[in-house]
Amino acid sequence: MSTKTLSVDEEAYELLKKEKGEDESFSDVIKKIAKEKSLMDIAGIWEDDELRKKVEDTKEWTKKDCSRRQKDHEEGR
Repeated sequence: MSTKTLSVDEEAYELLKKEKGEDESFSDVIKKIAKEKSLMDIAGIWEDDELRKKVEDTKEWTKKDCSRRQKDHEEGR
């Protein structure tokens, strides 16, 4: 498996270190955290209401578009 090098500040390192179990790598911790947070969770930390609304609208449009594509596929279009 290939690897990438990331730079984090001391505070980020300490926060990750607190989450890391003895048998876990930092990669495991980062993947676990990334999987726990959805796009909407992240949008919730933004203070810009307009930006949050755009993210919510995009999520809704994506759901509708996926549903439409699935229906078209099922109907053979």
